[in-house]
Amino acid sequence: MQQDPRTRQILESVYIPKVQATARRAYLQATALIRELDGAKLNPEDSLEIKMHIINMLSLIRTTEPQKNQ
Repeated sequence: MQQDPRTRQILESVYIPKVQATARRAYLQATALIRELDGAKLNPEDSLEIKMHIINMLSLIRTTEPQKNQ
């Protein structure tokens, strides 16, 4: 797919940094969550159940945009 220079400039200067920042924040939050679950004194089956719920939440396909705080 070919892109014109202006589109490429917008992607490189605006969109791609936003995607990278969002991915970085999500990764750091997921890492903190794993650390918290691993450090908690839970039964292994409870910890696994929490992780499965988190996976389910992340994998849900959203059909509507989340509402923004007003």
